[in-house]
Amino acid sequence: MAIPGLTARLLLDGDTDPALARALQGRGFDAAHINELGRQGLSDEQQLTYAAADGRVLVTHNRNEFLRLAYTWLNAN
Repeated sequence: MAIPGLTARLLLDGDTDPALARALQGRGFDAAHINELGRQGLSDEQQLTYAAADGRVLVTHNRNEFLRLAYTWLNAN
């Protein structure tokens, strides 16, 4: 269910299925998969940096690695 006025730009990481990005796009979401952007093979930190710079929420299944990165970013302000 959509919430009026609530939007999020999504970047789907390499451990997600590219078909998910296409399905979200088909439903009107601003979603991109790293494969569509030619970003496959880059480090998790590079993906997170890109997502933050582009105003996107990073969607991943790689929870533990991104928790570590989040703590590092938080401590670095």
